[in-house]
Amino acid sequence: MAGLMHRSEAYRSIDAGIIRPSPGLWHAGGMTMRTSHRVIVMTLGVWCGLFGLLLICHTADFRLSPRAAFTLAFTAVCGATLTASLLATALALSLATEFAVIFVALALFSWGATWAPTTAASALLIGGGVLLSSARIGAVLGSRVTFARYVWPLVLVAAGADLWSVLSPSGFTRQTVIDPPPSEAMNYLLLTVPIPGWGLAGVLGLGDIVFTGFLMGLARQCGLSLRRAATGVGLGFLACLVFLQVAAVQTPALLFIGPGFALALGSAVKPRWRELAQGVLFVGLLWVIGMAL
Repeated sequence: MAGLMHRSEAYRSIDAGIIRPSPGLWHAGGMTMRTSHRVIVMTLGVWCGLFGLLLICHTADFRLSPRAAFTLAFTAVCGATLTASLLATALALSLATEFAVIFVALALFSWGATWAPTTAASALLIGGGVLLSSARIGAVLGSRVTFARYVWPLVLVAAGADLWSVLSPSGFTRQTVIDPPPSEAMNYLLLTVPIPGWGLAGVLGLGDIVFTGFLMGLARQCGLSLRRAATGVGLGFLACLVFLQVAAVQTPALLFIGPGFALALGSAVKPRWRELAQGVLFVGLLWVIGMAL
């Protein structure tokens, strides 16, 4: 009976048997779309603002040391990534939302790859599409995790897989990011920004953006503190920057932001030893199989 009452409230019969959604449903759909538009605009606004700031610093010929210039660019990109990931978690899971994000991201990517008048414009447009779509994909995947105790096993698996991808000659990251084909003018798997005094360069990988969105989506889904989660990810980015400056070796930020996220949340993400052991075992098997290939 309750189901029949709910159905009668949700739908109204009009004329000769035509069934249409009630105004309440249209209102909810409109609210979802308005939220989607707002998040998309805010995400792209943050990206364009930071990209423009870096471009101004570059064209104004600011005399910065290589370390200072890279620090500025890396900080800007990481800030845009964290902001985009937090905004992506605010979107409801709906077909209309995903369609809007995919449509805008594909439009930006197509425009930047084919019709952009300059290389900087191409990097701006493609980067906006990559940032928007990657953060949303990560947030959606993170929302599928329902228990906080899975955080540490997932972090170990992601870090172990990414580390193998970097170190192994046959790894995806090694072949596409660290040692890309020489004919490629711009690597679409990296967020490319102007580094003041040096020009355009890839700073952050697509996988790092997806994983940041994943962590933020997981935190919201499991009811964890978003402030502590964002602080942990931010400290992870900072640790990655310090490592890059000291070691001067290309390293995925994922190796730092995952542990930073988990450590910042403390006992709220305490794992079960069995699940943690399964994660370690999976990483070990992955390395053995990878090295055997």
